[in-house]
Amino acid sequence: MMGIGIAQQATVNIVQNQIVNNLGWGVSLWTKACERQAAEESFTGKITGKSNEIPGLGESQENQRGDVCPAALRFLKTNQGGQYP
Repeated sequence: MMGIGIAQQATVNIVQNQIVNNLGWGVSLWTKACERQAAEESFTGKITGKSNEIPGLGESQENQRGDVCPAALRFLKTNQGGQYP
């Protein structure tokens, strides 16, 4: 349903991917804030990345729930990138 789901203590680096046409989020933390069926409330891992194409609602090749959840992951779409948390 989603492009990339990240949970619990995962450490991921997402760079230069095209994450499109998913029924759920493009990239999502597996927490109740983003996924209703998630059992986990906390995320203790680390997410880094940059330069990804992750279309949101209304964009060509949209991910149907949106680009990223939570919004703090929007750095994944920028050329300078970033880190969460």
